[in-house]
Amino acid sequence: METFVQFETQSEKWLRGMIHRPERVRARRGGPGVVFFHGFTGDRMESHWLFVKCSRALAQAGVASRRFRFYGSGESEGEF
Repeated sequence: METFVQFETQSEKWLRGMIHRPERVRARRGGPGVVFFHGFTGDRMESHWLFVKCSRALAQAGVASRRFRFYGSGESEGEF
């Protein structure tokens, strides 16, 4: 399952991205997870949708993941 998410930082700015969860979730919280950090000129999808493909494959393997954009990039608030 893919869901758009946003979370507030200590500087009261919002970072936005996607969370991918496995279809079969044993517990509401806990379990393995991965966070994708894009590079200096990248974004939450990366070239050729690499992060999207990886996140979907991880979800099929039972691993949750989150990919987001840093400050001032895409949908996230703040200055670059």
